[in-house]
Amino acid sequence: MPGIQIPAYKFQEAITKEFDHEAKEILSFMAEGRSLSDAFADLHGLIADLVHNEAEEVSRTLIEGSEAGEYPVSVMQFAGIFFVSAPQFDTIGYFSSHEEAEKQISLNWM
Repeated sequence: MPGIQIPAYKFQEAITKEFDHEAKEILSFMAEGRSLSDAFADLHGLIADLVHNEAEEVSRTLIEGSEAGEYPVSVMQFAGIFFVSAPQFDTIGYFSSHEEAEKQISLNWM
C-alpha cells in the first residue's frame, strides 16, 4: 500500500532475528524496491506477524450475534496500517485509514 511505512528498526530487528545471515541482503533488496527470490518467501509471513502482533486497537464495535449475544469487531492499527479483527472471523484488511476499515465493518456486519 503506497504511503505506508513500518518503522525501519522493527523490520530490521525482525528480519535479522529470523533470517540471520541473509538479513543484510533482504534489507538491501527491500530498500532498493527489488523483488525477493522464492528463498525469502517466509518474509511475507514475518511482516504479517509483525503487523498483527504489534497492532493496537483503535476502535471497537459490538455486533449483535445469534445465540452467542454480542461480540466485538475491532479496528486495529500498526504504523499507519489498519485492519479489522473479530473473534472467529478472518482478518479483513489492509487499509490506509481508520475510515476505510470502519467502512468494512459496515459492509460485512451491519
